[in-house]
Amino acid sequence: MYAVATTTFISLAVNSRVFASGIGTAEVKTATENIKRVITSIAMPLGSALIFASVVIAALKMIANANNPQKRAESIGSLVLYVNFYFVGQFKLYLVNESL
Repeated sequence: MYAVATTTFISLAVNSRVFASGIGTAEVKTATENIKRVITSIAMPLGSALIFASVVIAALKMIANANNPQKRAESIGSLVLYVNFYFVGQFKLYLVNESL
């Protein structure tokens, strides 16, 4: 089994032919710009919305646990973490928009 696979692989590797033509620099730049546009128009706002929703949920948990000091402390810790994620995401969005 392995001998057949190895023989087939070696014969394909030795006798390989390339039928594709080269990719031009303009095509690569166009593809890169399209990928950047898609990321900035879809993924970045979606990520920001998810992080903002996490901040809102953590704040609601903090309000719901107002009478329990232990759970309130846990909620404050997660709220601080989510707020940091939000600001880092906004800063990355700013950097991406500046580089375009």
